[in-house]
Amino acid sequence: MPKFALTVARRVAAAARTAVARAAATPQGRKMITKVRIFAAPAECVARNGLSTTTALRTGALTTITPVLAAIDPTGEHELVARFSSPAGRAVTDAYRALNDGCEPRTVWKVADTGYPIEVKVYNLDSSRDRQALGDGLTHYKRTAQALIALAAG
Repeated sequence: MPKFALTVARRVAAAARTAVARAAATPQGRKMITKVRIFAAPAECVARNGLSTTTALRTGALTTITPVLAAIDPTGEHELVARFSSPAGRAVTDAYRALNDGCEPRTVWKVADTGYPIEVKVYNLDSSRDRQALGDGLTHYKRTAQALIALAAG
């Protein structure tokens, strides 16, 4: 690349960074940047995960802890999901590590309720080890164990 073109490219990039920084300094600019990030989040997750993983998530071949907790929620109001999905997910991850000699479960990107991409652990329900990790983790975590007992009783 000629030296002149390289200099022009650097100046254009610097000007773009400056424009974004100036926009971020105003409330309207921050709102616009947030809207753009939220709009781009699904495409960003697909790009990070790849097409096959995204398809597996959409078809239900891979699942997160959220639909599992929604299925065992005794109230049906998703209170269990809203309050305990993160600690229950950690308990299931610990159970997975214990069953698989310290290996981590698969991590993918999903769009959170806030609209931003987050990393979450996923489990394959066709795998006996993943099902066992889900069962062990949910029975060892006190809040979900109570929900499982209520589900079995009623």
